[in-house]
Amino acid sequence: MIKFHIKVYHPENNIILINKEFDTLKEISDELNIPYQFVADCSSRGFNKKFQNYSFVPKIEITKIKYTS
Repeated sequence: MIKFHIKVYHPENNIILINKEFDTLKEISDELNIPYQFVADCSSRGFNKKFQNYSFVPKIEITKIKYTS
């Protein structure tokens, strides 16, 4: 079984907004109220670097967690 861990935080002062596990990327998109495709892109390629020029954009890290049951 695969789960996903998401961490959303502000990189300069390390204020953590979300630090949770989800079963699917769809659940993450629903939680953040953003399109599924954006979540899938962050999961596979990392957060888009074009947003790094803005001072109030949080950093989004999505990693796969493999559980053995």
